[in-house]
Amino acid sequence: MSHTGRTMPVKVLANGTYDESVENWRERTYEGDYLARFSIAADLVRSYALQVSNRERSARLHAADADAGAVHYSFYIQSSVSRQGTAWTIVFDSKNQRIYFTTRRNPRTRWVDLRRLDFSGRTPVRMLDIQAELEGDVTDRFADYSHELSMAHTYDAFHTVAPGQADDATLAAVLESFESFPCADGDAE
Repeated sequence: MSHTGRTMPVKVLANGTYDESVENWRERTYEGDYLARFSIAADLVRSYALQVSNRERSARLHAADADAGAVHYSFYIQSSVSRQGTAWTIVFDSKNQRIYFTTRRNPRTRWVDLRRLDFSGRTPVRMLDIQAELEGDVTDRFADYSHELSMAHTYDAFHTVAPGQADDATLAAVLESFESFPCADGDAE
């Protein structure tokens, strides 16, 4: 089921179903870890929407400042509900086609400008180490894909997020399955 308009009273999603989470939030029962996190995030989103509405009534915000404020507040909301040990945090800015992210190892905010990437399948596959000591716009910092480097990143990511939950053979199989995906337009090898 999808939600829009009146069936989507707050733009938040956690680990449960939207209907269950909204019902719990409206009833203020906060049962369960993910339901509590949904409710906290929902309250913060609603609070931000009221703040923006009040500011817009008093003075028109410059669009770039408003967008930057929304991204910053999105990170604040996520930090308010994240668990200890959260490995990375991502904010999608669909209006400006950017992906912002931070990691536990590198808390500096970085972003990728999707408008500057070639998704045609006619260019070499590229990759980015999200743990690298970078900051700001990293769109031009992608490197050519390397199976060995990708395997190292896969091991690192799984062992950081879920230590002991997957053996090396399983991780190798996961990576090999990703590498076997065909290009969507059929033109690339």
